[in-house]
Amino acid sequence: MSIEAEVTRGAHAERLLSDPLLKEAFELVENHILAMFRNAPLRDSEGVVKSKQLLHSLSLVRGALEQAVRDGKVAAHTLEERKRGVSWLGDVWQSRRQRK
Repeated sequence: MSIEAEVTRGAHAERLLSDPLLKEAFELVENHILAMFRNAPLRDSEGVVKSKQLLHSLSLVRGALEQAVRDGKVAAHTLEERKRGVSWLGDVWQSRRQRK
């Protein structure tokens, strides 16, 4: 994936995470899963495990979006550096330039 595409992807993920409808959906699903867990009978170990798996899956979805936001910000920073002409630390730190 190109660095520009990663910036775009990150911005899209950030818009999704800040969208009120998606926030509401995440909250609704999380509350439903937690209610399943709370209402599971003590002997229903399978139901408790299923609730935990569902909660974990929801966390993975949210985490994937959050990671896309972080990756997009890193990509945007990298593009900024390229525009300024800094490609690696040796460009700005004279004593670290490779010697020939």
